Amino acid sequence: PTKRSSGQVNRVLEQNRSQFGTSMNPKAAAEAHSIYRSDEFFRFRQPLRENNKKIIRSRSEESACYQIYDSKYLKNGVDLNYYFQLEGHKMAFANPPTNIFVVCGPKDWTAEDYMDLKNQRSDGRDLDDHEANSHYQVLVNNRYATDWLENFYEKGCKMYGGSMPEITRFNLYDSKEEIKKQMQSKLETLI
Repeated sequence: PTKRSSGQVNRVLEQNRSQFGTSMNPKAAAEAHSIYRSDEFFRFRQPLRENNKKIIRSRSEESACYQIYDSKYLKNGVDLNYYFQLEGHKMAFANPPTNIFVVCGPKDWTAEDYMDLKNQRSDGRDLDDHEANSHYQVLVNNRYATDWLENFYEKGCKMYGGSMPEITRFNLYDSKEEIKKQMQSKLETLI
């Protein structure tokens, strides 16, 4: 998209909620993201679909990995069925991207692995609420790194008549240059 719009507002609020005197609120994030998805569809996804164009998105396309309930690490998370009933998500699953690129760690990633990598790459910058929660980050990574994401899309697309996107994963431990080369190679095959 040419502008970040409500998606950026959502990210700033949700990722730094502790600065506003409260903790993470996945339900508020899911509702705000649903509105953003409607905006995104009308602004650019619908015209691209109508012209049979490829729609390639990054892992941030699917914020459910950050928001859906988990009995251990996201107890205040959103119920999956509630998530699917939000209007913007209905539209998104009826018209999903053709491809999603995901950069993630391995399936068996641990909180210690996350902390080691974060310390190597953060360069001392301030961490948002999500980044500071290592167990939450491992949960999110697990959803991106396993078939959780495919199962999620399969259910959503089946409910609303969309086609499953092709999900391509890249190794978080590769250098930025290597990931860029791999993505470029994949893009060349798609285009």
